[in-house]
Amino acid sequence: MRIFLLIFLFLTSINSFACECSELHKNNVEEFKSEVDYILIGTVIDQLNPEKTEYLDYSWKKDKDAYDIIVKVKKVFKGNIQTDTLYITQFFNGACSRKFSAGKDYIFTGKEIKKFVDQNKESKTDSIIRNDSIPPMIMTNTPPEYKFEEGVIYDNFEDGTDKWNSLLTKHKMIWTNQCYSFNIDSSIGQLLIEKI
Repeated sequence: MRIFLLIFLFLTSINSFACECSELHKNNVEEFKSEVDYILIGTVIDQLNPEKTEYLDYSWKKDKDAYDIIVKVKKVFKGNIQTDTLYITQFFNGACSRKFSAGKDYIFTGKEIKKFVDQNKESKTDSIIRNDSIPPMIMTNTPPEYKFEEGVIYDNFEDGTDKWNSLLTKHKMIWTNQCYSFNIDSSIGQLLIEKI
């Protein structure tokens, strides 16, 4: 009986670490489109690793896949992108993060990141008050630790936010996760392409 109870507890705890995405189907594509700033097809060309984290560099060199990436834009369905390059990040996604492979095309959707704020240096309230012109961004399917409000990422950055904010001066950056970015050949990917 004790073994059965341990197995039961183990199996039920696994679900607490899983990412749960709302089901996307033909009846809610318009609602999904209204929740995001960008919908596009892009090719992964490099990893995004401004802090030069060693294990991320190792993973990129070994497997040619990464969580945060640089994308060559092929086609834009929603959003205003003036360059052919774009940054994709998955800050605070935990179990909802996914890896993207070099050279592969994906459908990316998500919210634009306009600023990174180091919570060690500035209070969240002060930042929101100074930037009240940034429209509110509400995103469903986000994990509880998600700290993204009004286009701003808040975190306790070890090295500050200079590296991340300097990237924003070069190209737009989009926040996404496995609930918002898809393989082109997946059923959801095909549904989005068909309905856009």
